[in-house]
Amino acid sequence: MMSRLISRIVNKFQKCYVMFHCTYYYLFNNNLKRKMRHILSLTESTVGIVTAEEVEQGLPGFAPYRQSGYYKYMLGRYLYSLKYLRNKTVLDCACGLGWGSFLISDHPQEILSIDLNREALDFANATWKGDKLNFIQHSALDLESLGRKFDVVLAFELIEHLQFSDGAKLLEQANHVLTEDGLIILSSWFPCGEKAEEGQGQKNRFHLHLYSKEEIKDLLAKNGFSKPRFLGSFMVIAAKGQIGGR
Repeated sequence: MMSRLISRIVNKFQKCYVMFHCTYYYLFNNNLKRKMRHILSLTESTVGIVTAEEVEQGLPGFAPYRQSGYYKYMLGRYLYSLKYLRNKTVLDCACGLGWGSFLISDHPQEILSIDLNREALDFANATWKGDKLNFIQHSALDLESLGRKFDVVLAFELIEHLQFSDGAKLLEQANHVLTEDGLIILSSWFPCGEKAEEGQGQKNRFHLHLYSKEEIKDLLAKNGFSKPRFLGSFMVIAAKGQIGGR
């Protein structure tokens, strides 16, 4: 009981830390502030997205996220990742409507953003402008066919939409396209233990498998990653091979 309480407190603290990046960059980086304001200005009515299916590829400015404050986490996870992305080649898997790639696009040396949803990519190409932005239709389960290497692979709110075997394939493919000292950064909900996993998995019909921390640790190790570092139960960073501890 006590360990579970401590885990919840730590998780809340670390999530607040990720969300703090939204406030910090808004106050002290004018370019990121401008981008955040642009992203948040797009609402359901201005974008014309109303169906339940499209909520899974929502924008931080949508009413539920603004009202709950969740938009700070949506922005914060990309902003938190900036420390790993500067002057790197970055692959943003399942970029959705593309706002996250737009937010960070000035900082990597190069960023490639992929998604299977053609309509989402059309929106991204029409809405976000930047010299480094490159949105293409491609599967996150076939990264090798891109024919190139990346320093960092981002997979935010993706793996829970995959069956267990495909989740393993995502990590395998990410390992193949990462440079020797590359990193993968995942965000999802990674509960501790099977019971927590089963309970959370009933809440969202779009989530095909909710990966526990134990499962993710095991899958990362089996697919060539080491020293995974968790931020609470919602983000994990792992290095390819034996290089870690960043």
